[in-house]
Amino acid sequence: MIQIAIIEDQVQFRDLWREILNYTEGYQCIAVFNTISEATTQLPCLAADIVLMGIPMKPNRCVADCIRLVRKQSPKTQFLVFMASPDDECLLDAIQSGATGYILKKTNPLKILEAITELHEMGCSMPPAVACYVMQLVQNNAVDSDNWGLEAHEWQMLKYLAEGLQYKEISSEMHLSLAMVKLNIHNLYLKLKVPNRTKAVNKYLGR
Repeated sequence: MIQIAIIEDQVQFRDLWREILNYTEGYQCIAVFNTISEATTQLPCLAADIVLMGIPMKPNRCVADCIRLVRKQSPKTQFLVFMASPDDECLLDAIQSGATGYILKKTNPLKILEAITELHEMGCSMPPAVACYVMQLVQNNAVDSDNWGLEAHEWQMLKYLAEGLQYKEISSEMHLSLAMVKLNIHNLYLKLKVPNRTKAVNKYLGR
């Protein structure tokens, strides 16, 4: 039995999928959430196998935070992201935060159930349309970043910045002093030729 939680602010879509899951053998909806904040608070305690997350949610910036925090506290919980289109602006944030399943909302329900099962069994699920878009993002970032000249530790810091970690959290993750983190991030900004965190993250994400 695959235990599933749903995060979706569109009532009709949320209720439809709660009904589909509870009336389909092998699946069970154990919780539904209308907001990111309540999901972030309660999901770690539920230890759901799969979380169906509709995007965009409001505010969008909380999507990445929710995925990252829940995955950190409940590593076995996988996120299947529902999108209106493969180029949704939240997609890259979801990828960076640890979501490993992606599906378009217009997809046939049977195919969505297959995606849930695939994610549960294989740890990853992505339709061709989304895969093509992700590949383009990766290629674009690779081309743009050829001349940045970043060291391995600077790439890691940039990744943490994109995931929303604060300086103290980066210090803890990388076992560096807070002063050293600040110095390295200052040098990182110089190499990227950006004035602040927002500009650095946007450049990293190819925006």
